[in-house]
Amino acid sequence: MYRRNGQSQGNIVQRRRERAGRFHLVQAALFLLFLLPAGGVLLSTGAARAAQEGKPGASWRATLIPARRCRLATSRAGVIARFHVAEGESFAKGRVIVELDPAESKLVLTEAEAVLAAAESGMERARGEVESLETLYACENATFRRLKLARADLAIAAARRREARARLEQARLALLRCRIQAPFAGRLLVRRREPGEAVGAYTVVCDLVDCTTLHAVIQVSPAELEELRRRERVWFHHDTGRVHPGRVERVGVELNPGSRKLRVRVAVPNGQGSLWAGDGGRVTLEKE
Repeated sequence: MYRRNGQSQGNIVQRRRERAGRFHLVQAALFLLFLLPAGGVLLSTGAARAAQEGKPGASWRATLIPARRCRLATSRAGVIARFHVAEGESFAKGRVIVELDPAESKLVLTEAEAVLAAAESGMERARGEVESLETLYACENATFRRLKLARADLAIAAARRREARARLEQARLALLRCRIQAPFAGRLLVRRREPGEAVGAYTVVCDLVDCTTLHAVIQVSPAELEELRRRERVWFHHDTGRVHPGRVERVGVELNPGSRKLRVRVAVPNGQGSLWAGDGGRVTLEKE
């Protein structure tokens, strides 16, 4: 009886040990289960930190915008006669984009030319009168008072000629301002006015863009900026998979209050026109 009770107590102890062992195994499994996600978080945090520190694996989301863009405006009032460039059409620097109706300016120019011709004629008559009186005065056949009045008339005629020349130059400039030229080579993006519309001075008539170079706009921290500046070349990875070289073109001077980052523009050459303004992608330090 005693031996049998001793065996039963030994079995109880053994079963307790087995249950304790299984409990420890479950605890170990649960620990590993929670450790793996934490490890992934740590790894991802390390990668993000590497990106923030400007290491080779860093990349920044970017959107392409035109390197140059302007809102072309008139410098005088008038009526739009025609557009010499269609929307989306390319043009060279100095090409006439918009032309205002020049009829009124041509009339003003013709009138200014006639006024100048009359002033020139009056100038010649006054000069001849002075020369004649100077000869007569030398021979004592004319009074000094008469000669003095003739010289005053010559001065007035000279002033009228100068005024007429200035008006003629203004009329020529007004006619030239009817032809609005492109300040750079590019494309006409959109019309703001149409032929036949009357516009005032400094009215925007169309938007021009130069897409031969595009800017990839990114947001970087001051620490990342130091690494970017050290690189002579960075890379723009288009969303379609194409890779284009670029370089840091412009750096903002003010931190974004929310993100505490700077706005940076990366110049991406686009001579072949394979990229479009508004395209998205990533800017990286390595070509990958």
